[in-house]
Amino acid sequence: IVTHHCAALAAAGTIKVVALCDPSVERRSIIRDICQQHHILEQEQESSSSSSSSLVVPEFNTLEDFVHNQELLDKVDVLFIAVPHDLHVPIATQALNTGKHVVMEKPLAPTLEECRTLEVLATKSQGMLIIAEQSPYWQEIRKAQELISQGTIGTIVSAASYYYESMRDNVTSGTDESGGLGWRTSLKRCGGGIVMDGGLHWIRPLRVLCGEVERVVGVTQNVDPGLQLEGETLAHALFQIQPHDNHNHHNNNSIQLFHIWNNTFVTSSIKLW
Repeated sequence: IVTHHCAALAAAGTIKVVALCDPSVERRSIIRDICQQHHILEQEQESSSSSSSSLVVPEFNTLEDFVHNQELLDKVDVLFIAVPHDLHVPIATQALNTGKHVVMEKPLAPTLEECRTLEVLATKSQGMLIIAEQSPYWQEIRKAQELISQGTIGTIVSAASYYYESMRDNVTSGTDESGGLGWRTSLKRCGGGIVMDGGLHWIRPLRVLCGEVERVVGVTQNVDPGLQLEGETLAHALFQIQPHDNHNHHNNNSIQLFHIWNNTFVTSSIKLW
């Protein structure tokens, strides 16, 4: 997933990476190389041991080690966290306690209790906590918001979202030594299966476009044992939503949404009625 974020930072053109934190030297090396490819490292220095030019950036085993370097911390505006879901709470807690803004990969945390813990902490922090869930910023979603607010598409009475994707073919967090999905197979570490992993990207737009979820009826199933996923690989859900307002929504004050997620095909869509 870092590959995508580095590309986004490069596209912004004004953001530089000033330090890397990871307990794995190998992963730090990979991330450093990606940052070099996108020319987003803050510090550039020619290696004295080689005639070739090499980019150098401070590296730390942990975020705790990094925050103790006050001189370097003072240079930072935003701390970015991209780690397994079960590490979100302890690392985000350390990051928010610095008073810096924090951007963290979705989801907020594996459990509702942990989400509420971070929510309370974020309200007390001097910095903002932002979850890197990008769907509200997709061009098509922003255009849909515009059309809905203008009343261009009429009254919305129902909406549906479909998400089909192969977790085997889209392993943004890397694989383990055996080529498996690693920590993503663990229900405790991930917090769920395909819904938590990718399906939420198609729940959020429906909330943005239509309103907040009031009631849910759903079923989940694991239909692909070969993935060795403890969570679901298939989910069907019917949502009842409280609209943002009554102007461009059905006058019964609720919208029903039907969602399907699978891990077999790579396609997705959102439909409004």
